[in-house]
Amino acid sequence: MIEHARARRNLWGTLSIVAVLIVLPFFALHLAQASPLATNVSVKPATLDLTSSAIVTATIWVEDVESLYGLELDIWYDPSVVYVEQIEPGSFLSADFVVEHNVDNSAGHASLAYTQLANSPRTGSGDIAIVRLRKTDCLGQSSLNLTDVILSDQDGKAISHTLVAGRTDSGVAPTIRRLTGSLFHDSNNNGTWDQAEDALTAWPIYLQRFRIPQEETQTFRLTDQTGSFEFSNIACGRYNLWSRNGSATVLTQTVDLPGATDLQLSPLALVGSLQYPLKQLFLPVLSHK
Repeated sequence: MIEHARARRNLWGTLSIVAVLIVLPFFALHLAQASPLATNVSVKPATLDLTSSAIVTATIWVEDVESLYGLELDIWYDPSVVYVEQIEPGSFLSADFVVEHNVDNSAGHASLAYTQLANSPRTGSGDIAIVRLRKTDCLGQSSLNLTDVILSDQDGKAISHTLVAGRTDSGVAPTIRRLTGSLFHDSNNNGTWDQAEDALTAWPIYLQRFRIPQEETQTFRLTDQTGSFEFSNIACGRYNLWSRNGSATVLTQTVDLPGATDLQLSPLALVGSLQYPLKQLFLPVLSHK
């Protein structure tokens, strides 16, 4: 009787080990299916060398994608530093139908959209776009930011992914320049600084490098008693410039600072009722031109 009980326990132990050996691969397969590899879209190489005047090729690369059938993407860059010659489909997909194929160097924007028509969806990694670019007279660095990237399968469903930006580098420090201007209250809204109209004193003017994160490059100046402002020791390139009136952002514009000369802006006209945008104990002084 005792021997029979021992034999039964040994049998159950053997069956338990066999069950574990069978179930473990099942769970491993299930976890692998539930946790697919993350899909990335990036610029390769991450930093492009623009030390010569030759055209350089950047590759937009998709990694670990599943069932890719079509895509669209936008690339933003500083056009005062980088000139894009061409953007075209890569070899990973068959570009049977190109929906959009555009380069706008005045805006610093290149876009591409295309899809397959008869080929099978692609899984894996490969080049989805080729960008050919060169440097300009303003040396330095520029980001190559990927935005509005859509990857889709054959049914038009979006494929989730992460984006990794690139950059260009000429290998030398950019030329340092000066940006000046003035700010006045255009009370009659005619765009001209008339004799009776006031300069805005101690008013903030903000400057930020184009397409670079705000916290890295944003700076501001206060206008002086004549309404004038100056940004000195800044690199040549494209910038966003703006001011504020109360809580509203005003006078937003794009400014290209050349590599050869300093830049003086025409007087900036602030219209409408004035509301000082900074907290302080005194009001800004208004002075005539």
